[in-house]
Parts: sequence; C-alpha cells; structure tokens
Amino acid sequence: MAKETIAEMLKAISVMYDKQFTKLVLDSAVLPNITSTQMSILQYMAQHEQDIINQRDLQEAFNLSKSTVSGIVQRLQQHGFIDVIPMPNDKRYKQLVFNQQFRREMQQHEADFDEQLDVMAKRLVAGMSADEVATYRHLLKVSLHNLTDNDG
Repeated sequence: MAKETIAEMLKAISVMYDKQFTKLVLDSAVLPNITSTQMSILQYMAQHEQDIINQRDLQEAFNLSKSTVSGIVQRLQQHGFIDVIPMPNDKRYKQLVFNQQFRREMQQHEADFDEQLDVMAKRLVAGMSADEVATYRHLLKVSLHNLTDNDG
C-alpha cells in the first residue's frame, strides 16, 4: 500500500534510510555491530570534537530521550568506540570522547565513511534535478524549523 500522508512518507523514508545505511555500514565491515543511529552519534561527535559533548547534547541534537541516549552511549562504550569521562567540575555529567584506538581506526577509514554517506545522499535524491534537490533540501529545513519551533 502506497504511503499517502506526509507523516507516513517521512516515517517510511526514515526507516528505510536507517535500514539501508546500517546494511551499508555492516557490509563494509569497517564498523561491525553498529546501527545508523550509533553511526550518526559518532559523526556528530567527530564534527563537534573540539566541543565538550555530554549525553544531554546528544538528546538535544537528535531529539532522543535520556534513556535512549544512555543505551546508545553504553553500546558505543561496550564496542570500544567511545570513553565516558566524569566532568571535573560536576561528576554527575560525563564527557563523551572517542576511544584513542577507535580514533586511529576512524582516521584510517575516513574515506570509507565519506563514501557511505555519499551513497546514501545520492540514493535519497536519485532522479531529482539539481533544482529539485535544492527545493527538497529547503523544504526539509522549513519542516524541521517548524517542528523545532513547536517542540515543547
């Protein structure tokens, strides 16, 4: 059955993207046992590596619950991707940093990660003209902005 409402289409796109991206990452064997959400968290951390990142930052950036982020952080830590370090000024908060061994592996496979992201980006807009891609990107930003303004 075809998805007709915007909400159904967005959910279908999200689920399909997650499944395909996870499969792409797992098939590459660069990062075994990782989900697309975990990969997105690692990408966020890489893009904000100069910042102090804690679980609350991830909750806000990804609009995820405290328990969901806690579970993701635990799995990333168990896989040796990140370390959790108590903040010196407030032990209740923990800084999330890349595990040093994983950081080295990540740097070695940076081109692989970029290629995987590029493959998925191209899949999302396959069959669209450059103008349509620009419009699509603009409309997604407007929708995100509309939902962000009404989050509360």
